[in-house]
Amino acid sequence: MNTKKSRVKRQVETVSFYETSIGAVSKPKKVIMNVEVEVESDWGCFEIADEDTWGEQFYAEGELEISDGVLYGYDGIFSLPDYIIDILKELNINTKQIENDLYE
Repeated sequence: MNTKKSRVKRQVETVSFYETSIGAVSKPKKVIMNVEVEVESDWGCFEIADEDTWGEQFYAEGELEISDGVLYGYDGIFSLPDYIIDILKELNINTKQIENDLYE
């Protein structure tokens, strides 16, 4: 189990759009996102905000549910972006269960 606190901040280029429970409500737009992921022991969180408007246009934050180094759930966003999964892998968090759920 990882007891060391780890924090990763980076910018990623991605395509974003507004989406509700009924589907996409805007056209996809290429944006730069400021991404922060923090993991400590069996807990984690993330924050995502677009660079251009500092999160006024695109923003998300949430909790990462981790047990014994395995990501088993998350809250605060409909689908966990690939770039957050990539950061978690860099922090030695096993994401296979979530990836299987997302890509089945």
